[in-house]
Amino acid sequence: MFRRAVRVLTVRGVDVRLDPSLVLVVVLVTWAVDIRLSLRFDPALSLGLALLTSVIFIISILAHELGHALEARHRGLRVGGITLFALGGATELEGHGHTARDEFAISFIGPWISLVIAAAAGLVATGSELLPAGALAAAVGLVAGLVGWANLGLALFNLIPASPLDGGRVLHALLWRVSGRRMLATSITTLLGAILGVGLVALAAWLVVTRGELLAAASSAAVGLFILLGARGDLRRETRMDRPQTAPTAPAHESAPVEEQESQPALIARSRTVLGSASLAITLVAALVVPMPYVEYLPGGAVPIAPLVEIRGTEVTMLDGETALLTVRVARQPLATLALVALDSERSVLPAIRVYPQGIDRQDYLARERARFDRQFEVAAAVGAAAAGAALEVTTEVVVLDVVVGGPSDGILAPGDVVLAVGGVPVTSGADLAGRVQQSRPGDTLTLRILHAGAEREVAIVLAALDDGGQARIGVLVQTAVDELRLPFDILLRPGVAIGGPSAGLMVGVTVYDLLSSEDLLAGRRIAGTGTLDIDGRVGDVGGVLEKTIGAIRAGYDVLLVPSAWQADSERVAAGRILVIGVDTLEDALTALRIR
Repeated sequence: MFRRAVRVLTVRGVDVRLDPSLVLVVVLVTWAVDIRLSLRFDPALSLGLALLTSVIFIISILAHELGHALEARHRGLRVGGITLFALGGATELEGHGHTARDEFAISFIGPWISLVIAAAAGLVATGSELLPAGALAAAVGLVAGLVGWANLGLALFNLIPASPLDGGRVLHALLWRVSGRRMLATSITTLLGAILGVGLVALAAWLVVTRGELLAAASSAAVGLFILLGARGDLRRETRMDRPQTAPTAPAHESAPVEEQESQPALIARSRTVLGSASLAITLVAALVVPMPYVEYLPGGAVPIAPLVEIRGTEVTMLDGETALLTVRVARQPLATLALVALDSERSVLPAIRVYPQGIDRQDYLARERARFDRQFEVAAAVGAAAAGAALEVTTEVVVLDVVVGGPSDGILAPGDVVLAVGGVPVTSGADLAGRVQQSRPGDTLTLRILHAGAEREVAIVLAALDDGGQARIGVLVQTAVDELRLPFDILLRPGVAIGGPSAGLMVGVTVYDLLSSEDLLAGRRIAGTGTLDIDGRVGDVGGVLEKTIGAIRAGYDVLLVPSAWQADSERVAAGRILVIGVDTLEDALTALRIR
């Protein structure tokens, strides 16, 4: 089958050959990884790391196949060698096992090794976060992460219960053991293999006809045909068998000297025990500590706002009570925790991509979130001052903070762009822009006038649905920023505040209002809250409201202000332990606090 394969090395008596088609794997993996890494590194370094990743992945495939080969030799089967080719690896065995137990061990060891490699790579990627922030930490984390995910995918695909995949042979061993009928087990697993193969070929046809994805279609068709031929070959071999399988009469190491034979069984047993225990330990530790691409909001703390605010040039009144913003911890959870979350109806997770945008360094992301807090403080302070009667002149601008990779605006808008108008109508706030987008449908085209690098220009963006809700999205994160603010006094954020995100806006507005007005709004109460605040006084939605509710209760606050859309859910979580008030505007919040 692999007539042009070249032997490159021998591992413990097992020849390893490379088929020329393996070059295709190197090229494709390098190309795909380079696209991902080029978002973070310069072209030369990105290409080098992509090549390194592809080589490590091929070594991982070799380790997978060596697991099959060495386990087969240990159990008395002859091994012809290993060939690495375009679709992975193939190990030549004289059979799959003399007993169901042998077949299970020989078949399962390959995916298990891939899982262990994935776990080890995940631990390296997680450990890279302890390194000083920079190119080295990013390179180690990204390469290890990609190797880990590739091996996890390799393991899971091979565990599909269909012949000739490892999972099909594992199922074959189980069916053989339970029924005692090897031919029945073969009929079932080869039928499943045929179904899987036909399904992949059909998927290839669908990809070509409906989406024009030739590369993905070719890959799917090649794998499907390989599985079909393999399943057919397994059925033929089983049909030709005319005698029962018996245990081997000589151990795999029969050529060793007599004195070595006497000592090898104990040594081999100890080595297998050590390796098995180590691999299990690595996998368990990874399940406990390596974060998956999902995050969970956890209750954070309450931060009093008055100490963060400095007002110069006018008189202020002391607060009779306390106002506080609420924080949440965003935890990337490991597999073990995700399993517990799935069993708890009160906890939920969401994809990390909805919190941490792709292609952005985590430290850069945190810096942007702190900048969002600073800009929201300016807007909220202005709104609160205006509500207290201050003479305020303010102009705002809608600033692009981030662009979703692969989204409608990718390559059209960039962080720092200012959205001036939509369809010729000026944009006054982020909420205004969101409202106009939501009035459209996926596939509609919006014409935006933007300020990019100091020059105005118009761009056309085709809207798309980016989540399960199906609503039109533009694929950007924006912030209503103060372009020019004129007050007869100064409202400043004290230096050293390291809080991210815009969700403190509502409570900043309430606090500034109470500091500047003669009204006793708090009346001795401790009031916490969450919600963005636009320049027109509208309260916007935020994440983690339920977790913030728990945080407010734990901190002993009396009243909780939330966006009105979250009031019912927040009240359910509060269960009467705190007064929850839902608001749509700053004026709603002030009115509610006056009468309660």
